[in-house]
Amino acid sequence: FEQRKGDGTLTAAQLEYRNYLHSWRWWAIRSTRRMWDRNRCRMCGEKRGLQVHHSSYLYRGKPWLGILWEWMDCITVCDFHHKAAHNGMNIKEFAD
Repeated sequence: FEQRKGDGTLTAAQLEYRNYLHSWRWWAIRSTRRMWDRNRCRMCGEKRGLQVHHSSYLYRGKPWLGILWEWMDCITVCDFHHKAAHNGMNIKEFAD
């Protein structure tokens, strides 16, 4: 879902987000969120192609209780519903 610049490079914000996706914090949120959602898409119950999606980015990287709020702001979805969420489908009603 990255939109690259015309020369194919990533912006500073995209690089920062990519680094975040490789952080211990995101690993912890992603792992526990998938377990909490029973390793199924919260929209359709699919077990394959799962991803953890931020409903918003309001709490991403915030200190202290921010990790809890960020975890609550995420949802496990399959590839199909992840793409649909990025194309404007409302998934907040399925989040905790």
